[in-house]
Amino acid sequence: MGLFKPSVKSLLGRGDIRGLVGRLEGKDMAEAWIALKVLGERAVPGLIEALGGPMGGPASAVLAEIGTPALPALVETIRSGPEDRVMAAGVAIHEMKNKGARLPDGLTTMLAAVKDGDQVETSRRVAAMAALGGMQVQAGA
Repeated sequence: MGLFKPSVKSLLGRGDIRGLVGRLEGKDMAEAWIALKVLGERAVPGLIEALGGPMGGPASAVLAEIGTPALPALVETIRSGPEDRVMAAGVAIHEMKNKGARLPDGLTTMLAAVKDGDQVETSRRVAAMAALGGMQVQAGA
């Protein structure tokens, strides 16, 4: 007997971000992607959390689609978030910029401080450079 798997619509109705992120692979991927975009800013914390796991690439891409509401959390992840989420956050910001999003001055200043700062881990420096557009990166790098 198989386990019951709730529908994407049911997960969306319950606001189950983790469940939706888990569906960013497989047959429900497109529907989960749309549901997370609909949730927008409310989905950002769960998507940031997913950056460190197997759904990091798809979560980064959804964050890029959500756009400006996700920027502060992504910049904070680069500055001081868990190490396993840093590069995916930089890639998400880079993808947003490729789609025409503009980084507000305050966030640009914060990223520049990471990029140019002393005592900054290499991964954070590279992620800040990617977010600022100083280098090209591929999603999932």
